[in-house]
Amino acid sequence: MTPLESTEQRNEPRYQRLLPVRIGRLELTTANVSLHGLQIVCPIMRFERIKADVRRGELAAEVSLPGGATIAAPLSVRYCSQCGDEILIGAQLTLAAPDMQALWAAYIGDLSSSLRDGPKPRAPVFL
Repeated sequence: MTPLESTEQRNEPRYQRLLPVRIGRLELTTANVSLHGLQIVCPIMRFERIKADVRRGELAAEVSLPGGATIAAPLSVRYCSQCGDEILIGAQLTLAAPDMQALWAAYIGDLSSSLRDGPKPRAPVFL
């Protein structure tokens, strides 16, 4: 059974990003992402629909990236904790398909470089 207290294990940087996540027919959102994991926010009123899967430690998710790409990934639940009227679910991504690995790694790499390099200058706007 998956522990319901935090056992955070990510060693990579985390990036605060609100990405749509579908688990079954439930539409949720990430709070943050990293190269090998993510944190999902689930309203407590909807948690019953996925509680058994969370306790079993396995979720099947589809994460929507900006630009329309979707990552289909099995998730290994690492922790589950209540925060106010939400449940925070920490999960490790398991991407077996090389194209999914490359897509996710490119997305995280872009987040990393944008923070490291700072915001890109915008083109001048002439009115």
